[in-house]
Amino acid sequence: MKKLLFCALVMLLAVPAMAIEPPAGVTPGWSGPNTAYTATKLNSVLEMYDISMSPEAAQTVPSDYAVASGDSVSFKNNAMAFTPAQYHEILTAYGLEINPQMVQETMGWLNYATASGDSVSFGGTSTAYNANEWQVILAAYGVPVVVVEEELVVVTPTETIAVIDTDGDGIIDEIDVCPNTPAGIAVDERGCWSRPAEVLFDFDSAAIRDSEKPELAESKIVFDAYPEIKVTIIGHTDSTGPEAYNQGLSERRANAVRNFLVNEVGIAADRLTAEGRGELDPAYPNDTRENRQKNRRVDFMVNY
Repeated sequence: MKKLLFCALVMLLAVPAMAIEPPAGVTPGWSGPNTAYTATKLNSVLEMYDISMSPEAAQTVPSDYAVASGDSVSFKNNAMAFTPAQYHEILTAYGLEINPQMVQETMGWLNYATASGDSVSFGGTSTAYNANEWQVILAAYGVPVVVVEEELVVVTPTETIAVIDTDGDGIIDEIDVCPNTPAGIAVDERGCWSRPAEVLFDFDSAAIRDSEKPELAESKIVFDAYPEIKVTIIGHTDSTGPEAYNQGLSERRANAVRNFLVNEVGIAADRLTAEGRGELDPAYPNDTRENRQKNRRVDFMVNY
């Protein structure tokens, strides 16, 4: 009976002439039905089908999914939830094409996409899809369903993982380090309102670059939209160099941002405070060049 059900499912989901077969002897690593997939995990599954993303293509996907560096692509291992439209950008960056007929036939219950004729529209809600749901989605892109050990897992709407993003910044509450950011603020992969220090300042300097002042000044839009908020501007460094020097540099940079916003942008002084935490509060382990660069930052912590 299982084999009959499986054959019926494959007939429904497979796309003739477009289906992508995994190499002989390789079984894609789908896990249980209630597993949300990270970028690293989804990429590993696609690679088992001999599907990969080029560094050039990686530049078109959200940086929270993958980042290109030279001839290599690094995939994030955070439990990120993207919108279906962003997932489509990601899958097309792998060279996959969606089949509108498959969307019509298989996605009636799934909040991923709807099709009308040759046109496909994608959902706008950030969603962490589980293994069963990804098999349905990828089937619409020509990647066939593979059942491990002849076990048929029935896909039902009730197995959809609830994704809660209270502040609506695209980072689910489970991993959001800054869960109260105002709507409309661009956040980093931690969910925090943050700017890289090396973008704002030259090396070993606390003078804001002229090229960065217009974008920094745009933060007044947030203060005007939310008159009740106050913000603490916090400077950070990595662990390179003496701790006392890093503490002073982080304080100077935080105060430079505050003074600019008060004196040149016109934000009320009582709505802004500045402090430096030097190397004492890293967002990432200071174990790689990339992580040390991420730790050199200026965070804007919102208080209501």
